[in-house]
Amino acid sequence: MIKAILLNIGLVLGLLIGVPFLFIYLLAAINRNTKAVIAERFGIGGQLVFGFLGVIIHEASHLLVALIFGHRIRSVRLLRWPTRDNPTLGYVNHTWRPNNLYQTIGNLFIGIAPVFGCAISTLLLAKWLLPTIYNRLINFTNPTYTITDFSLPAFQWGPMIVFCCFQPTSASAALI
Repeated sequence: MIKAILLNIGLVLGLLIGVPFLFIYLLAAINRNTKAVIAERFGIGGQLVFGFLGVIIHEASHLLVALIFGHRIRSVRLLRWPTRDNPTLGYVNHTWRPNNLYQTIGNLFIGIAPVFGCAISTLLLAKWLLPTIYNRLINFTNPTYTITDFSLPAFQWGPMIVFCCFQPTSASAALI
């Protein structure tokens, strides 16, 4: 009985902490490598050219969550041209009261906000540009849906190219 309870607690903690941590770690590694390749091939400004939309969504995500947790915003720059001395593409400068538990815990959520901001943006972009594919993927999450029900939807190449070029998650590769 106790073994089963401990196993369930371990499973829940693994799913709630381990899986997101692994996802964020892998995403950070991919982003770091992508940033290096873009900077090497196109110069430091290439990060901004290819990632402007992701930078804006990334910084706006930090800003929104900082406001939700009651942090004082000192300055915000959603987009800036990087230099060799200062490669920052954007920033949110904020302060909080260290004795306020709510604001202190908010720092965790402010830090991971771009993961969710970019994911939501990609989802909304797919819903707008690729509604057939989006609906099929949403239906695929239905528990009664089986793999035999899956078929590739017909789609137009124009919206697919726009989606691939402007999705914030690929554009945000230059951020971490």
